[in-house]
Amino acid sequence: MSEPVVSILMPVWNAADTLEESLASIFGQTFTAWELVCVDDGSTDCTPEILERWRRRDRRVRVLRRRRRGISAALNAGLAVCRGEWIARMDADDRMLPDRLEAQLEFAQTHPEIALTGGLVRHVADPAQMPNTTGMERFVQWVNSVVTPEEIRRDLLVDCPVPHPTFFLRRSLLVEMGGYTLEPVPEDYDLVLRLYRRGLAAAKVPQEVVEWTDRPGRASRTHPAYSIGALRELKIRHLCLTDLAGMRPFIVWGAGDVGKRFVLCLQRHGRQPEAFVDLDPRKFGKVIHGCPVWTPEEFLQRRGEGWLTLCAVGAPGAREDIRKWMRSAGLSEERDFRFVA
Repeated sequence: MSEPVVSILMPVWNAADTLEESLASIFGQTFTAWELVCVDDGSTDCTPEILERWRRRDRRVRVLRRRRRGISAALNAGLAVCRGEWIARMDADDRMLPDRLEAQLEFAQTHPEIALTGGLVRHVADPAQMPNTTGMERFVQWVNSVVTPEEIRRDLLVDCPVPHPTFFLRRSLLVEMGGYTLEPVPEDYDLVLRLYRRGLAAAKVPQEVVEWTDRPGRASRTHPAYSIGALRELKIRHLCLTDLAGMRPFIVWGAGDVGKRFVLCLQRHGRQPEAFVDLDPRKFGKVIHGCPVWTPEEFLQRRGEGWLTLCAVGAPGAREDIRKWMRSAGLSEERDFRFVA
């Protein structure tokens, strides 16, 4: 067997219901110089038998079996044995579209300035299992709207801008980065933020590369490591190391639940905003969590030179309205303000 160009890294745990289709989608790729490293993280269903059957079918399939230690430990164990120059992440409940590897490899090779190549996703959900998918559909619409390095960097702190099962990057870089964190935080988002702190960039091929399956038991919906609070913690750690380093003064736009929770977390990290800004007249002049609430007009009059405004708003359409207002006031995104929710 010749050395693979791409190592597909797939952690697996009790995935018998979806694994066959996921594996079939890999075997349907137009690019064939790959190996598949499956890390069975202590499955108790018939996942091991399915993996063994596919391993016997094709020598490109390699299987590691280990006691259950979680996705990050499984990913790091798999990374340690990958041989390809490139790593393509994949999950056992998703499906690759046929030219995913071909498209991402071509993009990565022709854009050496991009450290992490992602792609668009196609949202798939069973209506019987997921009768209400409005929130996820809105998230997929957002994540598919940030494609270029500039768009991804701009919205870096809204949520993880590159879906994990679309990750495509050099194995040497991932090893150099120390692989995935073992902390109880979203391991994919943590990696993206660490890449950006190193001055590296991400971009996406402008096409769908993965069918992203939404199920009630998906870890991103059920595991505390992927909760809104865990995401918030990662964002604030990143801010303290970058935009808010050196105790830079800042303001939080939005005194609703999103903004208030963000401020409480910032305070736990020793950062106190100068003020809130809000549009609700009932909040004007009040003090919330030790911060006065300003009107937008007061914001323009009282903000200091070099202050950063963190826009912590979650209502649909609010980001675009605030972005337009800020720009009309002569403020520059990333330099003067950035969105964190």
